Amino acid sequence: APLSLLGAIIVVLSVGGMIVHAQLLQDRDPHAWSVLRYRILTIPAQLHDGFSRMRFELRAYLAQAH
Repeated sequence: APLSLLGAIIVVLSVGGMIVHAQLLQDRDPHAWSVLRYRILTIPAQLHDGFSRMRFELRAYLAQAH
């Protein structure tokens, strides 16, 4: 139980620190904030493109093997 409590405290403090850093970044450097926000929002599209590319390459590889 004490270890679980310590883990929970660490998670809460880590998330709080990330929020504080994000707010400071937004206030002090709006351009960097917008770039970071754009990159975070495009992660699903990048993952989809990567998986599509891997699937295409795997199909091409399997077609050559036969």
